[in-house]
Amino acid sequence: MNEKALAHIRRHDGKKQTLKDHLLSVCRLTGAFARKIGLPLSGELAGISHDFGKYAETFQLYLLSANGVIDPDSDEYIDPVSQKGKIDHSTAGAKYVWKRLEREKYPLYAQLMFLSVCSHHSGLIDCLLPDGRNGFGNRLNKKEENTHLAECESKVDFAIKDWLDSISE
Repeated sequence: MNEKALAHIRRHDGKKQTLKDHLLSVCRLTGAFARKIGLPLSGELAGISHDFGKYAETFQLYLLSANGVIDPDSDEYIDPVSQKGKIDHSTAGAKYVWKRLEREKYPLYAQLMFLSVCSHHSGLIDCLLPDGRNGFGNRLNKKEENTHLAECESKVDFAIKDWLDSISE
């Protein structure tokens, strides 16, 4: 488990926010917002899983590189300019939620949650692309080396994992 994974580093003072704190805070906020439409648990689920992919080492190295913590001459350095927006940190959480929900009993709910999590930066993804391809399936079947789901599952904090696991009970 990874208590040191980061979600953000504030530019003006270098203050770091752990991924655990970020996910739990967003979970509370999205739950409160979704309570207004009678869906507090759905809001919490979207909030706690939205940045799940930030547990991946690639994202952590990108974040540290972008904030000057990793020297550009280091082997671990990831060029933040060329990689901005290219390191997927949303699909892992969407796929984790997809795996945990009872898709056979509630297929539409599972799809809506998957879409809300994986689309939280890009806007809602197209499920059916103009050329007829299945955009939903493309995202759902994105390769492990691009989503880092297994790696993130192995590094997730206990508090986050416990909350996510509770949705399938």
